[in-house]
Amino acid sequence: MNIGIEGMAVWGQDLLIPRRTIRVVGTGATTLSCVRAMVVDAVQSGFNVLVSADCCAGRAQAPQDANLYNTQQKYAYVGDADEILV
Repeated sequence: MNIGIEGMAVWGQDLLIPRRTIRVVGTGATTLSCVRAMVVDAVQSGFNVLVSADCCAGRAQAPQDANLYNTQQKYAYVGDADEILV
């Protein structure tokens, strides 16, 4: 089952924990804010997080690359969709 989660701290846990979800894949249009917030919330809730870099976007490439690098260093595995959705 695929479920979109934004603001996981608010309602994502109630939706995912009863389904025994262990892994969350992050995607989105604004990596700096929405995707990063979801990733941090998911990690703090105990989920294993993967971010699909080719399914995320930012306003400019340099900040986008920096945010994906920071996300991988601190919180989640970052890869392309064909790599992580096997």
